[in-house]
Amino acid sequence: MPIAIVRGPAGGGKSQWISERLQPGEVVIDFTRLYVALAGVERGPDGKYPVRDDGDVRLALAAWLQLAAIRQAARRELDGYTTTSDSRPEAVERLLAAGATGEVVTIDPGRAVVTARLSDPATGALSPQCEAALGRWYR
Repeated sequence: MPIAIVRGPAGGGKSQWISERLQPGEVVIDFTRLYVALAGVERGPDGKYPVRDDGDVRLALAAWLQLAAIRQAARRELDGYTTTSDSRPEAVERLLAAGATGEVVTIDPGRAVVTARLSDPATGALSPQCEAALGRWYR
């Protein structure tokens, strides 16, 4: 299997889906993991990553790294997965153009589920950044 595209909303379970299927020798080119590596952040005790702003310049760098990693993996004929939480067809087209030629899998448990996952457990509120992230998927 070449590099498959796993798409779905923020908090939708893409990383879990991949980890349940990942085989030895496969690569994971996960946009969020690239971003958090650049930002130097980790998941909190609740399992969530800190919220990121759409204007964060590290997002553009993570996007560039994702495409470069896909190109290199394709050249080396590696199998694995890459992710997107952008529902626009252009998001998938960009990954395909870089060399992700595997299947396209959508993981979406529904807006209510991901809203509950991303909401503050104490207040039930969804941050503006999480609202924006969900807006990228549920346009």
